[in-house]
Amino acid sequence: MVTQSGIAAEAQETGRIRVIVQDNGPIHRCKEVQQLWSKWEAMGLYISSLFQFALY
Repeated sequence: MVTQSGIAAEAQETGRIRVIVQDNGPIHRCKEVQQLWSKWEAMGLYISSLFQFALY
């Protein structure tokens, strides 16, 4: 299984920036994961979320 931490480590090793675009699911927005964002960004991994929208 590929994890965000693994992708961050690969980005740091290769010196290439990586971007992950994810949905707004609870697992992606929880405090534990949000606390890792700055660490991952320092390693070259950037997290972006899809825009929230409502269907009417």
